[in-house]
Amino acid sequence: MLQDGGGVIRISHNTEEDSTVTIHLDLTKFVSHGKPAAGRYLLHLHIWRCAPNFSARKDLYEPLCAVEDND
Repeated sequence: MLQDGGGVIRISHNTEEDSTVTIHLDLTKFVSHGKPAAGRYLLHLHIWRCAPNFSARKDLYEPLCAVEDND
């Protein structure tokens, strides 16, 4: 939903005080943007998990699992 949800979820963190991570969920966009984004993700996950094409699966999973350096 971070990549495809149209702003449904926003994540912020405060490393200076107590390393707290806060997830902001916009409930006004959840049904219109979040639900379709979750459906698209689950469809892709199912298709690529069942497919014998490892390189295509790798192309799907690696960007979703990447951790950004926000220093």
